[in-house]
Amino acid sequence: MGELSGIQSPQMDWNGIDLPTAFNSFKQYCQLIFEGPLNQKEEKVKASYILPWIREKGRRIFNSFELSDEEKLKIDVRVVFDKFTTHVEPKSNFRIARYQ
Repeated sequence: MGELSGIQSPQMDWNGIDLPTAFNSFKQYCQLIFEGPLNQKEEKVKASYILPWIREKGRRIFNSFELSDEEKLKIDVRVVFDKFTTHVEPKSNFRIARYQ
């Protein structure tokens, strides 16, 4: 991780009120690092950087994801970000939708 010296690591704020916005901010900062100092790294290596940055709660959530055999073989940044994006998106409440 010598290529990241002097760069503050991204940290996901799981205690915020607006998780989708917090995650989008975290994702954007990660992508800036991946396109900058970690540009030469493989996608699987980049994905391994996300898990320490996402903190303990994020790792527990990641471990709860049901990954297909194909996704397990090819864990990359896109798969990790897609799974977390789906997780933090607001869920629709069918009772409220029916009422409206």
